[in-house]
Amino acid sequence: MDTLLTDRNTKIITESIIYMVKRLGYETIAEGVETKEQFQYLKELGCDMIQGYYMGRPMPAQGISDLLEKLTVKVG
Repeated sequence: MDTLLTDRNTKIITESIIYMVKRLGYETIAEGVETKEQFQYLKELGCDMIQGYYMGRPMPAQGISDLLEKLTVKVG
């Protein structure tokens, strides 16, 4: 995704793939999203999900458990 915002051909290919996949009735997932600008652009195109350093760096399993525990709202 490093040339997503700077290379015309990359933009055309990305837009075309998202459009085609949506028309086929599937969800889209973009990998390698590293910046807020890339995220915003993909969101504007209608991309369903993203994966990459923008959302979080790789971490050990315990780190994921700790993060999920912090994000969980406890009822009761």
